[in-house]
Amino acid sequence: MKSLNFMKVLEATRLMFQEKGGIDVAIAMQNQVDTPITMMEMIEQEEEESRTAWKETYRLAIHHYTNDLDHAGIELIDTLMQSGFALPEGYKLIIVRHYGKQNLVRESNFIHAKISFEVVICRNLKVKI
Repeated sequence: MKSLNFMKVLEATRLMFQEKGGIDVAIAMQNQVDTPITMMEMIEQEEEESRTAWKETYRLAIHHYTNDLDHAGIELIDTLMQSGFALPEGYKLIIVRHYGKQNLVRESNFIHAKISFEVVICRNLKVKI
């Protein structure tokens, strides 16, 4: 009996997610992804309680995949996040801080570093009339 090609299995699974759940899934094969590669994941977003401003908190994770222990790359990601970033006009970055557990794990032939951050922004001051 002939074995079914793994790409056909992945494509059938992707199609099921799309047709039955309306979920768009991308297929990425390990040999098609250049390393190192860095991806971001939005964990959650919520309004932050404040008497003086409209604030929002974003929790996100940076996933860094490499073939070796790329401590310099991981430290660079951390340093860049901690230094902050520019937001569109009308928004102000209040703070960037580490959020939760930071992980460095060997996965098959990859090293996976996960660094989570909490970002708080202000989108307006509250004014009493």
